[in-house]
Amino acid sequence: MGHWSSYCTVDEILRLLGPYDLSRLGDNAACEQAVKELLATTRSIIESEAGRDFGFHANDEILIDGTGTALIDVGERTACTPLLTVKSLSINGEEVAASEYVVYATEGVIRLTGNGLWSSFSKGLQNVCVVADWGYVQSPTPIRLAQAKLTAAMLLAECSGDGAGLERLRIGDYEVAYGDGGQYSTQVKAWVEQAQATARGMRSVRIMSV
Repeated sequence: MGHWSSYCTVDEILRLLGPYDLSRLGDNAACEQAVKELLATTRSIIESEAGRDFGFHANDEILIDGTGTALIDVGERTACTPLLTVKSLSINGEEVAASEYVVYATEGVIRLTGNGLWSSFSKGLQNVCVVADWGYVQSPTPIRLAQAKLTAAMLLAECSGDGAGLERLRIGDYEVAYGDGGQYSTQVKAWVEQAQATARGMRSVRIMSV
């Protein structure tokens, strides 16, 4: 699942929370501790909503069903994007020379050039094997901000004050509860919805014309 325990930092979250009164959580040290305790949870929520993680994966073996065409969309089929370096490609157990294919790294697409033995990824079940480094050396800014907003929202919900009732926002398998009409209820709702929209938006890999 990559090499970070969190996509964002404690400082990034605390900067978002800077204008708000967090005294219900305790002193500065207590606030920092509260942030740290939420990081694993909010990372998990963001990944669940995105249907993938945003870490770095080295020498990962990716098995894909052959398409019967010259193009295979690794990103769409496995969410293993971006493809940073393709170390090897094989079809039906036979290695394809690097000169016989091109890689569209950002989109996670591999296309056979037709200049060698292979003109198509023959149809089959997990008969195409890609060994690659993929993912992110640095966490993507939108995902970093999404996790920061979600974490900040959860903490702010605890400080939002009493309202007429309890409002609940569901994101994945988790719920954020806050005082309806409370002091910070509008900001809590906005941050949760923004984080969810960003994570869900990262599910789609837009394929360029190849």
